Amino acid sequence: RTFTLPQEAIEFGLEGKQPCRFEVADQTPPTILDVAHNPDGLSRLFDRIGNTFPQLPVRVLFGLSKNKDLK
Repeated sequence: RTFTLPQEAIEFGLEGKQPCRFEVADQTPPTILDVAHNPDGLSRLFDRIGNTFPQLPVRVLFGLSKNKDLK
């Protein structure tokens, strides 16, 4: 079964963002919320932070459930 999707609907959908996925909550200083929860996600998050804010130092507040493997 096929259907036609209007270009406007596609563009609108591509603009959508998940909450807490590189969500810039404040600009001064930049405060980013992200729910990266595994090594790959954290690596990509730090890469994006470095690319988006290359001249700024990074401070991290990280929370983890007791039952998660910190290593």
